[in-house]
Amino acid sequence: MGRVRNLLFFLLLVSVFCCCNKSKDQEKYIIGFSQFSSSENWKEAVIQSMYIEAGFHKNISLNVVDSKSDVDRQISDIENFIDQKVDVIIVSPIAPKPLKSIIKKAIKNKIPVIVLDREISVYDSFIGVNNYEVGVNAAKYLKSLKRSLKVVEIKGWAGTTPTKHISLGFRKNIQINDSLDLVGSVQDSYDGSGIAEKLKDLITRTKEIDYVFAHSDDLALQAYQVFQSTKKHKGIKFVGVGGLNSKNEGLDLVKREIFEATVLCPTGGKEAIQTAISLINGEEVNSEILLPSVIVDKTNVDLLSRQLALINDHESDIKKQQERIDNQVQLYNSQRDFLVATLVFLGIIITLLIITLRAKRKLIQQKRLLVKLIDQIDSQKKEIEKIAEDLRVTNETTNNFFMGVSHDFKTPISLILSSTESLIGSETDQKTQEFNLIYNNSRRLLRMINQLLDFRRVESRSFKLKASKTNIETFVNAIFSDFNSEARKKEIQFSLKSKIKEPQVFIDRDLFDNILFNLLSNAFKFTPIGGEINVAIEESPNKVFIAIKDTGIGVPSSEKEKIFNQFYQGTNNQKTSSGIGLFLTKEYIKLHSGEIRVISEKGEGAEFIISIPKGKSHLKTEEIISEDIKESKHSKQQLIDNTIALKRTKGEKERLLIIEDNNDLRVFLKEKLSDFYEVYDSDGIKVKEKILETIPDVIISDVNLPEISGFEICEMVKTDERTSHIPVLILTALKTDEAHLKGLKSGVDMFLTKPFNLSVLFQSLETLLYNRKKLQKYFKETSINLKKEKEKENKKKIKDKESDFLNKIDSLIDEKMDDSSFTVELLAEELNISRVQLYRKIKALLGITISDYIQNIRLEKGKEMLLSGQDLSIADIAYSVGFSSPNYFSTAFKAKYGETPKKYKKSKES
Repeated sequence: MGRVRNLLFFLLLVSVFCCCNKSKDQEKYIIGFSQFSSSENWKEAVIQSMYIEAGFHKNISLNVVDSKSDVDRQISDIENFIDQKVDVIIVSPIAPKPLKSIIKKAIKNKIPVIVLDREISVYDSFIGVNNYEVGVNAAKYLKSLKRSLKVVEIKGWAGTTPTKHISLGFRKNIQINDSLDLVGSVQDSYDGSGIAEKLKDLITRTKEIDYVFAHSDDLALQAYQVFQSTKKHKGIKFVGVGGLNSKNEGLDLVKREIFEATVLCPTGGKEAIQTAISLINGEEVNSEILLPSVIVDKTNVDLLSRQLALINDHESDIKKQQERIDNQVQLYNSQRDFLVATLVFLGIIITLLIITLRAKRKLIQQKRLLVKLIDQIDSQKKEIEKIAEDLRVTNETTNNFFMGVSHDFKTPISLILSSTESLIGSETDQKTQEFNLIYNNSRRLLRMINQLLDFRRVESRSFKLKASKTNIETFVNAIFSDFNSEARKKEIQFSLKSKIKEPQVFIDRDLFDNILFNLLSNAFKFTPIGGEINVAIEESPNKVFIAIKDTGIGVPSSEKEKIFNQFYQGTNNQKTSSGIGLFLTKEYIKLHSGEIRVISEKGEGAEFIISIPKGKSHLKTEEIISEDIKESKHSKQQLIDNTIALKRTKGEKERLLIIEDNNDLRVFLKEKLSDFYEVYDSDGIKVKEKILETIPDVIISDVNLPEISGFEICEMVKTDERTSHIPVLILTALKTDEAHLKGLKSGVDMFLTKPFNLSVLFQSLETLLYNRKKLQKYFKETSINLKKEKEKENKKKIKDKESDFLNKIDSLIDEKMDDSSFTVELLAEELNISRVQLYRKIKALLGITISDYIQNIRLEKGKEMLLSGQDLSIADIAYSVGFSSPNYFSTAFKAKYGETPKKYKKSKES
């Protein structure tokens, strides 16, 4: 059996190997060539030479597109090549500037770009004739005739690099030659009108013309035809550029003595394909490949013509042989693959047949046992999954409950301790505001503790009702008054209406206090700013009704009954909660033989209606007690200004952002810290926009927030280049190692556990800001010595995120060093951040403005150029480092280094 398996494995390996070889043989590379026009014979010759060279490489596919002399169409063609993800792009551009942006995009997409014939400032390699040498060779040829000549120059299209360089080489050599006189020139035009009319006008104005030098054979032929039609200036000789070996082209016209000579130029197509293949293979290529030119006249035209014709014949023969070889190889591969595949599949079939026959007997025997075992496993799996799901739900519910309760406990405790500390450290008398905060939050804490105790008592059915005769109107009004301050803060319309004539009912006042407090707290929690909350008391002959109606988020229809379940939280509730408030409320009301129901739709507010019986017949004798009617002892918050007894040196205030959903704690911290910091606050809603709007120097954030956790905020801050420098201090009620580890992973700079000490919080902020100032000094020194450091350490990169950001800025400044119009706004645009964000980040990292930083780099570069030993004037250096004038450069240099550039250079040289 083992041998059979080994044989099968071997056959499979052979099959896979053959398939891999086949796929490898079929691997293709695509070269895209964008030609601005193929209407000229020269351009057709370029394309033909490319196809011939590409034909020698069977894994190369050449895709040629013609833009028909349309710039927009050529840009679109190159865009299509980028979208197709070709391996190399070759471009013969119409004009350099319009194509610069799209070529940059191709290089950014890691597609090498070869520019052919006409230069653009951005490319991987440029291939073209040395056009300056073409002009020089033409002038030298005329000079070799050793007689005085009157010459007319016919130029190509204006603005193109070939025209510019040919004319420059030609004219420079004519100017140094007394025997040659340039009597006139004619420029070809883009609109296709040709040179005929311009040349006729020149002929009319010029008495003597001996030679005409044209920048292409086509222009030279046009000139010849014009002179023939005018029948003036007999015996004029023509010199062209190109030298194609075909009818009515350069070499043919020289042989027919229509031209005196032509400058033979390689098309560059062959070299372009060879360079593209080198780039595909990952080889280094020259950034510029300049092709030589040669003068062809009647002395060498026959020899060159025959040689070129012979080369073309040889290339054609080689191409045919290559095609035959390719066909034979393809046929051989097909036959080999078919044979191997046939043998492999035959072997597999035989092997599988043997294995099947041997295994069939065992399968029949084991089938029944396997089916039985599968049934048992499925049954056990379902049982285990059910237990696991129950445990997961129970564990998750319990965790959420205690996390919510812990957060609710520790926030008011933090306020109590901080307020107490503030009062002890204060030099003034009683602070009414802090006392009210301590009292109200102490009652809130007591209420939550009692809720937990009541929850356990309700679950164990050991709760004893203590009902007493109570004026329900007075009782509700007292609790209503406790929420007036909250209503004013949130600009909520808060009203109480009573239509009851007999207000006396029997209730357990402590329980009913919790009932109304829970319902009103929920109403205020879920009602937005500017909303409305109405409380109404009504009666029927046998019952009293209390309705609390708000305009908050409402309750989804499917959840109206579920919200009274223990630990349940609504799907539209994003706020932290223990999930037992409404459960206890319903249980308390049931103890009074009452009912509670909710009328609501999602997003349209909610109305909770309580009904309790009148009289006391529904109560047991032991549940009734005698108790005087007491007024609520809940006090109103009276917020007044106060100063924490903390000390801090004077100076510019840093910006502090406090992110906390508890309004009391947020207001308290803002008031206590506003004397020392420029304080901003957020309740956790739209916090990202708030951070980017303010760009604070330090952030305090709670962990449990309505829409996003403090850890998520920290991660968002630390991963955004605009805010990654900002230290974050987290306030948390969680003491677990898991929570601490999660915070460290998100980039938290410091933790404080609730309840916290206000002095410790203040000192923690000071420590974070002090550490940031030390970082400012480090980054400032690093940025000044960055280039020297790179040279010493072989351009070793600093891994720190902020150093990477500064390196990025330095690279952009260095790239635009000679551009005096490169402003802070343009730098911010390159970094994809706002000017204000850039200013604040550099100020935070280095302690200087971004404008000063740019100028320091320019001055440092200018100083290096002064001491480089190059023969450069102060003006050359000033413009090279981006100053608009030498005077401005000298003034800024003296302000930084204490002496003018000229004196500084002399002092260093001496």
